[in-house]
Amino acid sequence: MIRAFNFRKYKAPLIVLLIIAISITGYFAFFKRSSTQLYSKQYKKIAGQCTHYDIYADFNPENKSINAVQTVRYKNNTNTTLNELYFYLYPNAFKNEDMTPFPGEEFSRAYPNGFDPGYIEINYIKAGEEELDFKLNDIYLQVPLPSKGLKQGREISLEISFKVQIPNCLGRFGYGEKTFNICNWYPILAVYDENGWNLDPYYAIGDPFYSESSIYQVTIEAPKDFIIASTGEQVEVKDKDDTKKIWTIETGLVRDFAWTASSDYKIASTTVDGIKIYSYYFHEGGGKDALKSAAESIRFYNRYFGKYPYENYSVAAADFYIGGMEYPNLVLIDRTLYGGSFLEYIVVHETAHQWWYGLVGSNQVKEAWLDEGLTEYSTIMFLENKYGKQGKQAYDDIVKSRYHFFELSNPLDFRVLRALNEFEGWKDYDALVYARGAMVFGEIREEVGDKTFQKVMSRYLEEYIYRNATTEDLIRLWEKETNNTIDRCFFNKMLNIMPDDEKENISAA
Repeated sequence: MIRAFNFRKYKAPLIVLLIIAISITGYFAFFKRSSTQLYSKQYKKIAGQCTHYDIYADFNPENKSINAVQTVRYKNNTNTTLNELYFYLYPNAFKNEDMTPFPGEEFSRAYPNGFDPGYIEINYIKAGEEELDFKLNDIYLQVPLPSKGLKQGREISLEISFKVQIPNCLGRFGYGEKTFNICNWYPILAVYDENGWNLDPYYAIGDPFYSESSIYQVTIEAPKDFIIASTGEQVEVKDKDDTKKIWTIETGLVRDFAWTASSDYKIASTTVDGIKIYSYYFHEGGGKDALKSAAESIRFYNRYFGKYPYENYSVAAADFYIGGMEYPNLVLIDRTLYGGSFLEYIVVHETAHQWWYGLVGSNQVKEAWLDEGLTEYSTIMFLENKYGKQGKQAYDDIVKSRYHFFELSNPLDFRVLRALNEFEGWKDYDALVYARGAMVFGEIREEVGDKTFQKVMSRYLEEYIYRNATTEDLIRLWEKETNNTIDRCFFNKMLNIMPDDEKENISAA
């Protein structure tokens, strides 16, 4: 995610340059190699043991509701017997006015018409013909498993019936004047890792999500006049009757399933490297600009990091006050940015998230810098490639300046690597996760050179595609690939990780 109004505080000269029709073409040396075989190997390994979701959703925009039934096929890949499964019910974070996931000062932006509740209700859960008990606690759903639990390597299939109430809210989940944003909307399994079940709050800062790659088949009933942009491939759209259409959507390995719907969408498309790219928009000029930025950035990231392995990618204008938000194969862009000077930057940033979050995942609650810092620096590299020296200046004007402004405020804590609840607010989160996080990769590239940087980051993609990586994984990879030229001490310095014996204030390196 990127917040557009953060940039409005910086009067950097590059912001003007980004909206000038500059045609600078420079030689960019890519070493080309096929990732198809490796992706196939990784895909088969993970697809054979991942969770499968089959969701049938009846979308009623008049009542602002969705009635759905989902089947979840889960295999226990842990090293222990599981006696229960945990799901996130993110819509319940929008149920009460005092717990909405927005900073207090932004409440009126999120709810311009006043608070409107959103939530999810569970009707029943079945395993075969057996109806199971379940427990609800805020945004968590606990499902005790029958018999003696689920042993290692065994599978279980659950049927979950639920209803979603969509709030009048301009966030990830909600509706506005033009769009319904149906994101983080269904019961999604929590991650079970070496720490057990990861059950974190829906924080108002950052992207408080952590999920594993899964395979989805989703069927959506919607009024005939609505157009849907979504994760996955829309394999069939057919009439159900005179008033409704049925959208059948299938995915490969993805971390989530999101969609947005509008009766006013226009669509433009193009093809890059065999990938169909769509722009869902309301105004012609901005829609074509978003499509161009998406196509150019897909082409750049394909050549620099490795091929985007899906058949399509969609950029959708939305009633989304924050700026931009990434989901697999789909990003939401605040429709008020269309035609403005920030559109290119936002689209390019969210497109980079298709690699860093989408393909290589991470725990965005505990290690937010890992995807946001790399995504922000990937955005800078795109600008550098497209605009030459003027684009390269973005590193100083947009990234370094944000961090240095933060330094001037005399903060008490400079740590980049920390959980979302340890940040005071968006100010230090933006400066440390986005800006300082991007500087980590900028310093590495300056130290080792572009060719080595590209080689190692491509290896990072290959090694962790469809999986979740950690900061520790990244450090070990750089130590191995550079023979400790980039080592743990380097990361400790750049991430402002201080020795255990240093107490009180944590000063910047």
